[in-house]
Amino acid sequence: MNELANLKALRDDMKSKDENFDIFKFQYKKRNYFVIVEVFNQDEKPQYALAKLIFLRANNVADKFETWAQSNGFYKNDTKKTREFFGIEYGNIGTMFQTLYTALGEVIPKSFNKERKDDRDNKTALTEHVITSDPKDPNKKYCFGVGRTRGNRSAYNAEKTKLLKPELYEALGKYKELSFSYSTDKSQEKDSATIIANYTERNENR
Repeated sequence: MNELANLKALRDDMKSKDENFDIFKFQYKKRNYFVIVEVFNQDEKPQYALAKLIFLRANNVADKFETWAQSNGFYKNDTKKTREFFGIEYGNIGTMFQTLYTALGEVIPKSFNKERKDDRDNKTALTEHVITSDPKDPNKKYCFGVGRTRGNRSAYNAEKTKLLKPELYEALGKYKELSFSYSTDKSQEKDSATIIANYTERNENR
């Protein structure tokens, strides 16, 4: 059975639109969740996995469960964690998660949708996840500058800027060699217009 078949279509559409993250709502056993879809970190991806799914409890987004998924279910090494997070009783390994996969498969979108991602609750949950999960700049959310980096900026850096500084990303996001600088100190934060002006001035003076 391929209950999560829509995940492949969603992943392909996200990649075609250069989107690393998507989010949608999910309800299971009368509990509400946000589900974040990540389609990067290819070096970590198990064979045949389509994307990483991160489930956040709607009443406590800090309580999360992450797993790689393919069209027929979750990564098998996460069986125990899956049971514990969703409150599923132990049973036959082949059918234990059938109701979970069926319910999830019914709500996985087939394509990326910016309006869904920009929904207030979805955006709040995704922003919290991106800020706290960024391996390079955890908990840094106050943008104060932009500069060139070796290689391309990280997916987290790009997404954080899309969410927190959309005007800045609209202006400079197409230049993937640029990385946006963040701090935990709110007093260092600059508005998008100032950051763009400072970057432009530096480049004109070279």
